[in-house]
Amino acid sequence: MSKDNKAASKAAPWDKGYCAPDPLYAPEQAALMARLRNDVSERLWGKRLKHSFGVAATALWLARRCSVDEFTAEAAGLLHDWDKKLSPEELWGKVDEYGIDVPHVDGALPVLHGLTAAASLPRDYPELGAEVFQAIARHTTGAPGMTDLDMVVYVADMIEPGREGDFVDDIRKLACTAPLRQVYAECVRVGLIYLLKSGRFVYPGALDVWNDCRTDAPASEDKE
Repeated sequence: MSKDNKAASKAAPWDKGYCAPDPLYAPEQAALMARLRNDVSERLWGKRLKHSFGVAATALWLARRCSVDEFTAEAAGLLHDWDKKLSPEELWGKVDEYGIDVPHVDGALPVLHGLTAAASLPRDYPELGAEVFQAIARHTTGAPGMTDLDMVVYVADMIEPGREGDFVDDIRKLACTAPLRQVYAECVRVGLIYLLKSGRFVYPGALDVWNDCRTDAPASEDKE
């Protein structure tokens, strides 16, 4: 790794002057990644496109820090919002087309795009492994038994450079030093609190996701 790449791997995508390191992809992976970047640029635009590239860069950085496969992380980050620009009618149409098990209520709309994209993308990109599509499906809701790749994409979506909010800086600091599962658990906690405080729809199974985050946490001390 060159001196510049070593410095870039230590910096984070939201740092001033950040320069993304060049991943050492095999020729066929590099060609596929170039195709993904082009296809995403044609499908999305504006803030959504910038967000997708921000998530991809953050997923790549986090994957490198946590020893997760960099190619699958960047690919999942690029494609995670593939269906984000679809209308509600188009999303529900894909839900029905692919037989996706999800509550048919308006409150579920914000989580549909990950599920529908994960169901349809294998047709367009059979070269990508099932682990990429699973990470895309889980990037908004999480799930019990998250893989490292799943957690990388979930966290990257919350802390990419374009995100704003009181919670973001704290999670970014945590992401620079803490174990991946701890960072993911904090993202789940913050996200669940936000949904409850704002009175938004909470996806069925959210409590199972949170409890799964806590399975390896130390028991609280008895204060009595």
